Amino acid sequence: MLHLINSIIGCKFYKKFGFPKVLPSILTFSINDCCNSRCKTCNIWKNNPKKKMKEQLNIDEIKKIFSNFKRLYWITITGGEPFMRNDLDEVIKAIYDESKPKLITIATNGMATQRIVSWTKEILGYCKNLDLVINISLDGIGEQHDKIRGVKGNFDLAIKTLIKLKKLNHPRLTVGVNTVISRYNVAEFPKIYTYIKNNFNPDDYIAEIAENRAKLGNMKLKITPDKKKYLKALLFLINSLENEKQKKKISKIVRTLRIEFYKYLMQQYPLENFEGIASAYIMFNGEVWVSYSKRFIVGNLREVNYDFGKLWFNEKANEFRMIMEKKYSTMLANAFYVNFIYNPKNVFKLFIS
Repeated sequence: MLHLINSIIGCKFYKKFGFPKVLPSILTFSINDCCNSRCKTCNIWKNNPKKKMKEQLNIDEIKKIFSNFKRLYWITITGGEPFMRNDLDEVIKAIYDESKPKLITIATNGMATQRIVSWTKEILGYCKNLDLVINISLDGIGEQHDKIRGVKGNFDLAIKTLIKLKKLNHPRLTVGVNTVISRYNVAEFPKIYTYIKNNFNPDDYIAEIAENRAKLGNMKLKITPDKKKYLKALLFLINSLENEKQKKKISKIVRTLRIEFYKYLMQQYPLENFEGIASAYIMFNGEVWVSYSKRFIVGNLREVNYDFGKLWFNEKANEFRMIMEKKYSTMLANAFYVNFIYNPKNVFKLFIS
């Protein structure tokens, strides 16, 4: 918590005065750019896997990148499908050795059950002070999920993975479910949530509104649900979460963030931006983005000998920050969390939770 408080103070000063030059404490690492799902809300699956695997950072490059950070607070590992990387477990260990994060979240479609469970145990055994969150994507019940995700049998495999992870009963493991609320499932969301909670009792439940994002290659897809419908779904979710009791410390903190995020989505109130200051996005090929929703690319780490600071404080990065500062809103959970956490008055809320 002390590291986070120091980061908040540093980022506030940097935003106002341009010094001290502080690196972000919250990262999203898109570890690959290929996927074995064929989701209606995303086009990453259309990428050529062999080509994308050749472009992705190797483990030695990843070590060099994360050696830039003395201490990170929160890392989100995403893709593509992260567990398609044959060395994901070793990558996580290397990241932990270099930057000692407090929390790592991994998003997955849950189809590689044996690999996911085995590597989860291995990661927790190696990373002695790490809180690990595995979020399994579930966008419907049974056949509905398979249709949205484009793979027959995906639902059964995801549920199998969820059950086996829960059976690990590890104090530093949070097993979550992530539902993308889109025009394909918004009407059924309360039913989906109730079914999953009552039958499988995940430690955490997150829902995001489907939107067009450059990273997902879905800019031309009509996937965002009608606003009245998704507001109704969010209100249901807020009421459900506020009435739940969480046993794990990290689950309580995450639940607080989730509830505040859903309230923000309903009201879209003014939000001071710290995305691109306190947080960064590192892509599978070494690109650094200051925003996940827009292609605000400040350069490639391979071209600066993996020196993150050279890209983070360059002229292009500052230009993008100025654009984001003038007009900012987000429907992306991780971006909201950064802005919420880096408002000092909200740190007390998290501490209390």
